[in-house]
Amino acid sequence: MPRPARGRGRPTATRSPARTADAPPAVTPEAQARLPELLGLPEDADAVARFGDVAAEMSGGPLALIAALGGSREEAAGRVLVAIAAAAPDREQRKAARRALHRLRSVGVALATPVPVETAPPASAPVEVIPPTRALVSPSDGVGSRLLFLLVERPLGGMTTFSLAINDVVGLKGAMTEETTRRRFERRLREWNETNERLLVDVPVEYGLALLSEALALNAESDFPLPREFVFRRGLLGELPPPPTDALIHQHVSRGQTFLMPNLLDESPRLLDGEPELLGWGFNYDEVGTYARDYRTTAESTLVLTSEPREQRQARILVEAVDALFTPTMRRAYRRRLEETAYIFWQTGRERSARQAVAAAFAIQDTGSLRSHPLLRAVVARSIELAIEADRSGLPLPPGAHRTAYTPMEDDA
Repeated sequence: MPRPARGRGRPTATRSPARTADAPPAVTPEAQARLPELLGLPEDADAVARFGDVAAEMSGGPLALIAALGGSREEAAGRVLVAIAAAAPDREQRKAARRALHRLRSVGVALATPVPVETAPPASAPVEVIPPTRALVSPSDGVGSRLLFLLVERPLGGMTTFSLAINDVVGLKGAMTEETTRRRFERRLREWNETNERLLVDVPVEYGLALLSEALALNAESDFPLPREFVFRRGLLGELPPPPTDALIHQHVSRGQTFLMPNLLDESPRLLDGEPELLGWGFNYDEVGTYARDYRTTAESTLVLTSEPREQRQARILVEAVDALFTPTMRRAYRRRLEETAYIFWQTGRERSARQAVAAAFAIQDTGSLRSHPLLRAVVARSIELAIEADRSGLPLPPGAHRTAYTPMEDDA
């Protein structure tokens, strides 16, 4: 049974120049004038086809029209862009649509995650589709990766297990299939849970498949390549359901219940030290190094160059780090990570921790500063402290100190 990837690094939207969105094309007056034709489309209309027709009639072409959609701040524009990002035949148009969706999210427009279009496999012998009979998940590690197991039992005996590593930023990162038996898998599951604090828990099969669908949507958004093993064996799982519209934990803990206990959010930082599932959560050395050096200089310097009190300067550095690190992508990732971890808490008898995690997830807004969010502020503070400790030690940094969600699975060990 593969192990979750180790490390505590966390990605940001500016992690690498290759991931930085290009400047959007200028919005032309002609593209602006043609917007109503797309914004007024019924929800069941073929938005991609209509987009192609309108773009073909314009001098600026598809990219200018996508730029106009991204600057419109209309929810209807988001629906069209989601369709283009998922199904446009041209790769550059899909990438431009994803960048435009990012701009809409950054100004607070609620949008769905684009779901990739199922690509028809090459003509071959029919593949027998047997629905999975069981699904299990692990907690998330420091960069948002977790294991998803899907078990397919064959009618005449034997079992195929899909061991999938999914990440809440880039999508499906690793895949392995294995032929085994129910008895052998149950024995390995017992051994895992007896020797590992990060327990595997069962989830409804339909929800497990929806988590896979959510991961594939993130692959389309992040351009992270699908594992070859999964591409070859994907047909065994049949058609997938859409991504989950609501986390499982909300069947047990609602938003209203967290409001009835306002101290839950204030208590949420205790999860970082009290629950093993959160021990690795944080940002990597590269992401917090500058803030750590400034923080350390402020704490250790005896030379006073400003009238600002030392504690106030340190608080300002922490706030700057929180605002910079929690990009729209990371807000979404941490919200889902907390919801999924809350379900694991609930299933393993830690109801108070589950409610604290749900309260922390609900408090992550799409816009505005998160500097007053107790848990996220504590995550950043701990990341800075670890970076300072690494600098003080004078020792070479371990490989995991640079790990992000984009790190290939073969480099995670």
